[in-house]
Amino acid sequence: MNLDEDEGKRIITFIVVAVIIFSLITSPAEGDGGDDNIPIIVN
Repeated sequence: MNLDEDEGKRIITFIVVAVIIFSLITSPAEGDGGDDNIPIIVN
């Protein structure tokens, strides 16, 4: 059963990383990211 837990953790970690990267990419367009450090938000 530990193998299933490890696989689940890997999948969850991968999804979290993917979501973070996706939100970083789309945050200037959507303004959904809580990070206002990106100065590309001009439009």
